[in-house]
Amino acid sequence: LGLAGGQLLIGPASDKYGRKGPLLLSMALFIVSTVACLFSWNIESFVFFRVFQGIAGAGGVVISKSVAADLYQGKELNDFFSLLMVINGLAPIIAPIVGGFVMKYTDWEGIFLILLLVGIVLFAVSFRFRESLPAERRIPGSVFNSFGKFVPILGNGRFMHYVFIQTFSMGVFFTYIASSPFLIQDHFHLDAFAYSLCFAVNASGMIVGSRITPGFSSVFSALKTGVFGLGLSS
Repeated sequence: LGLAGGQLLIGPASDKYGRKGPLLLSMALFIVSTVACLFSWNIESFVFFRVFQGIAGAGGVVISKSVAADLYQGKELNDFFSLLMVINGLAPIIAPIVGGFVMKYTDWEGIFLILLLVGIVLFAVSFRFRESLPAERRIPGSVFNSFGKFVPILGNGRFMHYVFIQTFSMGVFFTYIASSPFLIQDHFHLDAFAYSLCFAVNASGMIVGSRITPGFSSVFSALKTGVFGLGLSS
């Protein structure tokens, strides 16, 4: 909920105030919420702080795509998004492997200490980030005015068809993320490190698919192939 809802908040904010300010704010919130998770006193407080951690993480997700749209158009934008998916695909490969290794020597707090370190590094690097949305291209008025622009978008049937494809495909992906630890570790009795290797093999498919996509004759043929393959594999 935090990761999804945060994109709806931070995205319009970055259209109004530029990319760098909201990015720095989201990274700062990530650091604070991670520290709060480490000092949580029960599961309810832990989940509460994790929501804010998700909202903060949404900043990186939505602003990275917004920067791409600021700088590229047409085929260049498609190629860049393909590259961005490769980078995004590295995270689910590396994170479970590192997590499985860390869990052999520490507990959940060790995981969050690593997340804290990652957040601090990202916050520091974000200061070197150059603004990609000049003032003349920003949305005038309040941030809440930009929410009104969602109405005609939601009424665009053709666009919403693509949204539903993205929604359900990501739904499959996150369902797998949520259920695979129980299936692989409890049902098939693999340990945490072996599970991370299984997950890495699956995630590597995302990278391969992302690099294959620009090779299709058109975006639509790539999309049709992806939808058919997703349905067949599911």
